[in-house]
Order: sequence, then structure tokens, then C-alpha cells
Amino acid sequence: MDEYINSENVEVKYSTIKLFIRILSYAFFFIIGAYILLVEINYNEIKDFNKKYVFLFAFSIYLIVVCINKIISNLKNINNKIIVTKDGITVNNTFYNWSKITFPNIISKEKYTSKNGIKYNSDYLTFKHNKQKVEIEIDEYKTNKKKLTAILYSFKKQKTSIHKNIFNELPTFREYIKKDKKIGNEILALCKNNKEELKYFCQSKNSDLETIELIYYLLSEDYAEWNEFLISEFKRIFELSIEENEYDKFLPLLESIIPDDISSNNEIIYFLSNKLKTKNIQSQLLVFDVINDWIDSDSINNYTEIIQDVKYLTRDNNWLIRVKANQFLHTHNLPYKNNWLDSLKYKCYKIHNIFK
Repeated sequence: MDEYINSENVEVKYSTIKLFIRILSYAFFFIIGAYILLVEINYNEIKDFNKKYVFLFAFSIYLIVVCINKIISNLKNINNKIIVTKDGITVNNTFYNWSKITFPNIISKEKYTSKNGIKYNSDYLTFKHNKQKVEIEIDEYKTNKKKLTAILYSFKKQKTSIHKNIFNELPTFREYIKKDKKIGNEILALCKNNKEELKYFCQSKNSDLETIELIYYLLSEDYAEWNEFLISEFKRIFELSIEENEYDKFLPLLESIIPDDISSNNEIIYFLSNKLKTKNIQSQLLVFDVINDWIDSDSINNYTEIIQDVKYLTRDNNWLIRVKANQFLHTHNLPYKNNWLDSLKYKCYKIHNIFK
């Protein structure tokens, strides 16, 4: 994995062999189209609208035009390359900075041709850059999954060595509770003086989640200063938990982000309100688990739309959604309808989770 660790950059060029083979195949069909157009067609018959020759004429023109377009578009790719450096990744002249890249990975996707239904696997370089998902198919480059993974690992390791030195030595949340709480001020100062490193650490897959939980908890004590960062992280973790289907894994992180003034957090409430409207059951359940941290009984009446949405969900087809919706209404002293069968299911569900 460390074979590229001392390299300044690594260029992964477009495969000219694969490009040549593909252009050759298009050229073959181009020749067929040209042969039909120049040799096989009787143009006197076309004038008389002979269906056979009209069809052959149209087919050959179509074949020639498609092949020319394919050849030209493929020739444009000849200079395409992926360049990986300690500063970031450049894909076909588009630069992505490491500081804004999260979750770089090489994945395989099953694809199929719509015409004959043949299935095949294709490898992709994927990552998120400024919260936007980027996918680059790498099958046409002079590389493979194993080699490109090694390249990414080596350069990411160079870039992130400073992050490991700064934040990886911090205690976890449980360790912090057992220690002298004065260390909290030191951690806050460390975060304030190293905001880029903090952002990377919190978004890295290799970071200890309990340490991130502690960081969120401490930053929440100075919520006014860290408001923008915490809201951004809350949304990111919420989406990540749904995307990766890791509900229990990420819930403690969401619960550690605690607002000091509930009335000033309309952005999160608006975000949760929209998630409540989705048809995604996991997303709705996660909303019910965290929304009470952002709405209390004094402010609930300011959110009539949420109340109406929750009341609607008390009639949902999913029994667990119905239970959670009724629990929310009960918590805020709002009218609710308890279903004894749903309650029984929920008790069994909780017992099952304890022994799971």
C-alpha cells in the first residue's frame, strides 16, 4: 500500500489499447455502412421508393453517422487522465482538493446492456467533494481496482498525517466522563485553532466515533460559535446513517449535538420536518429519535405543520411509525390515540432488541 508514499504525483492515463480496439470496432461498422451505401444500393430503385433499398439507404446513413460520432467522442478521450498528488485528485482537468474530499473509495457496480441484457461489472472511483457525489468509471484507464486503491491510500496518508497527530490522541466520550473535565477546555481550544483538521477528522472513516461524539458534545457547549459547523455535521451524519443503513452506529453522534437555545434552530427543525415527509421508514424513525432534542413542549405550538404531519403518521401503514408518532404527541401533551396492539408489538420489539 505504501509503494507510492514518496511520489510527488501519479498519473493514470487513458488506455490507448482499449481505445484503439473500440475505435476499430466502430470503424468496422462504418465500413459496413459505407459498403451498403456505395455498393449494395440501387439508387434507381430508391427513386421508385422501393422499400428494401429505402430501408438500406436509411440504415447505412444511420450506421455511418453513429460510428463517426462514436469515433470522434472516443478520440476526445485520448488525453484523459487521473492525476493523484498530495494536494488532491485531478480527473480530466477537474481538480478535487483532499481537504474537501470525503470517503474516497473504489467500488464495483453491476451494469447491463439494454439491447441484449448482458450483465457485467464495472469499477468506479467514488468520493464526495463539497457534499456532491463524484463517480469516475476507471475501466478505460491503465489501472485496476487494487492499484488505484493503493495510490489513493498512499497519497491520502501523506495528506492526513498531520490530522492523526492532532486529533487521534483525544479521549473518547466515556474516557472523558471518567477524567478531569478541565480537559474539555483544552479540546475546545484545539478545535478552534485547527478547524480544517477538525473537519477532516470528523468526516474520516478511520476516526473513532466515540471521540467524534465527545467533540460534538463539547462544541455544543459553545453552540453559538460552532452553530454552522454543527448544523452541517448533523445533516451529514443523518444522511450518512440512512445511506449506509447504520442507524444505531450514528445515532449517538446525532444525540451529542445539543442546541443551547432550542428556539434558534429553525434550520435543523426544517430539515427534520422535510425528512418526516419522506416515504423512507428509516429516515422517519431517525427523525422521531432526535427531534425532541430540538423541540420542547414550550415551542411545539410554533410548529403546526410538524404536528399535522405527525398526526397523519399515526395512521401510517407501518406499526412502528404509528407508535413513534403517538409517542411524540404524548411527550408534548398533544391528543393521541393509543393502539393496544401496536403497543404490544413495540414492547416485544424492545425486548427483542435487548437480547439481539
